[in-house]
Amino acid sequence: MEKLNTLNKTLHKTELIRLKSNLEEIIIYIYRFRYLNRPQLQKLLNHKYRSYILEWLNKLSEQKYLKKYYNPQFAGEPSYYSLGTVGRKYLMRFASELKDINISELDRVWREGGYSEPFHKHTMFLGYIYLALIELVAKVDEGQGKLKFFTQTDLKGVEYLINREPDAYFFIEDKNKKSKRYFLEMVQEHARWKDIQSKVGKYFTYFKKKIWQDNMKTEFPEIIIVCSNYHQKNGINRHLLEQFKRRRLELPFYLTTKIEIKSQGMNGQILHKVE
Repeated sequence: MEKLNTLNKTLHKTELIRLKSNLEEIIIYIYRFRYLNRPQLQKLLNHKYRSYILEWLNKLSEQKYLKKYYNPQFAGEPSYYSLGTVGRKYLMRFASELKDINISELDRVWREGGYSEPFHKHTMFLGYIYLALIELVAKVDEGQGKLKFFTQTDLKGVEYLINREPDAYFFIEDKNKKSKRYFLEMVQEHARWKDIQSKVGKYFTYFKKKIWQDNMKTEFPEIIIVCSNYHQKNGINRHLLEQFKRRRLELPFYLTTKIEIKSQGMNGQILHKVE
């Protein structure tokens, strides 16, 4: 009987049960954005108490729902998080009850910790963009605007979408149900020029094949390229102008930089059309 009780206790420890909604929401945000820090999660949860967020994050990290990253050399920077091994099991266990969980994407949990810190922070910037868009849309039509935002994780497996998926796709709708649609790509600071050319070049091919136009039945989205610095932005601008001329095709590309987004948020003033 004693052995049976011990076994039952062990099973109880490993059995996954539904978490409280705030904890589950954190896990889903991390799944969608890959890496987020405490201030980002606090804003996403619209919670005013930092201490509660830290308590929840520490609990989820200790129980391996999340993986925590902290560099003591940068003591002023907040910790950030990716999905942990138990978080993966949790999403697999309750995928049928949760919304839009792509099981095939969960295996990346084994790789997340192996990427470099610059890659983590580059990817984490998408959360910053999303929060800036939320602030922007709150001002549209006196708060009547709507934002629909999909990360690359959300977009996996979507039929007729460009391959490889953009870092994000979103649209903003005004009170009259009129919407503007955007693909968003972020360029890493030390990205190889060949990779940058491929990142922007795929849109010319996708447009010419009319895959979006024939199947999505909406206007082709505008394309926002977020550059790491002004030097990179100028180089991409020159390259796109050359492509417009060579291909005899102009697409609605807009360039901006992380610096501009950090200082001014997401708005029309920081988006520079390539023309």
